[in-house]
Amino acid sequence: MVLQHPLRLLGFALLSATPEVEAAGQAFYSALIWAAPATLVNFVMVGWFLGYPFKLGHLGSQESESRIQYLSWLLAPDF
Repeated sequence: MVLQHPLRLLGFALLSATPEVEAAGQAFYSALIWAAPATLVNFVMVGWFLGYPFKLGHLGSQESESRIQYLSWLLAPDF
């Protein structure tokens, strides 16, 4: 997040594009940069849900399967 402006300037200085394409690319880059923290939080949550039973020493497959089922319901509920 701190280096987003220098990286954007460097990246678009290396590429040649029309002003319309460059404006669209900068908008996409800004959205992608600001979505990075949410993506990292998503990785942490998925890792926690899948690894939590092993942290407590519960290696029972039934509890692990229930957590995986809950996570799959949370991420893609049936509508």
